[in-house]
Amino acid sequence: MKEKRIFILSVLALCLFFLCVFLLLSSRTPAKRPNQRNAGTGTDADGTEDRLHNTRLDDTKADHNKPIVSTERIPAGDSNIHVRDIPIALDRKMDKHLAEFRRKAKQLQQDYPDSFLISLPTKEKTVALTFDDGPDGSSMPKILDILDHYQVPGTFFFIGQQMADFPETIQRAQAEGHVLANHSWSHIRPTDVKSDTLMREVQQTQSALARYGTKTKLFRPPFGLVEKKQMPALIRAGFQIVAWSIDSMDWYFDNPDDIVTCVVKNIHPGAIVLMHSSGGPANRQATIESLPIIIEILRVKGYHFVTLTDQTN
Repeated sequence: MKEKRIFILSVLALCLFFLCVFLLLSSRTPAKRPNQRNAGTGTDADGTEDRLHNTRLDDTKADHNKPIVSTERIPAGDSNIHVRDIPIALDRKMDKHLAEFRRKAKQLQQDYPDSFLISLPTKEKTVALTFDDGPDGSSMPKILDILDHYQVPGTFFFIGQQMADFPETIQRAQAEGHVLANHSWSHIRPTDVKSDTLMREVQQTQSALARYGTKTKLFRPPFGLVEKKQMPALIRAGFQIVAWSIDSMDWYFDNPDDIVTCVVKNIHPGAIVLMHSSGGPANRQATIESLPIIIEILRVKGYHFVTLTDQTN
């Protein structure tokens, strides 16, 4: 009888031991983790875009001709007026190049606060999407499709010598309420030419735009900068020189997630975003893929999309 009792106690003790071991191991098992995301891109580890594709899109047609822009001007020299840094690691040479661009753009804005525009003069959640290097007959129509789907207005800076070849694209952009503006005749680098050469290029494109009934006051220099000595001639001709506060880097990156990161991480009230509608890597495929994501994210963040027309009216 004594041996039987010892046997039962031994079995119970053994069972209790295994139960304790099981409980201990269970407590150390990590909980199931959510999908890891690629740093800075807002995408799942498998590349699935997580941002807002669960969000219902507003199918209501917006009025392109009534952009929401505050009339309150940000004082010249405000610390918020500058070109944002790129939020992605770049090689040293590119970092140096962009830092020099930011320095020169800031100086021009400080010297000509009413004529050299980096961001919109508002503290409201507004953003202007701007597209350089059009028109063309391939990538720009796809960008127009996206803008039309989301009812978002854009400002397109055209290279004059390309305009005669793509009248349908230009007419469509006008009909859908977008703003057409000047990006020189042949995409020269203004800092490499004299003032009279630059003005000739600008006036040629003005003439090309006039054939479509557009008389713009907006000029974006190719590569974003002009020489300080070129500013007086541009101002006398009535132009406002438009740079940007956010570079999407779609001229550099071929990964749509990187382009999205450059815009979304730097967004701020009154942002002017640089993008491209023509040419470039894979004919702007990365721009085309990133644009809907950018629009959806910024809408969820409460941003309204505007053109630049109110700046010069």
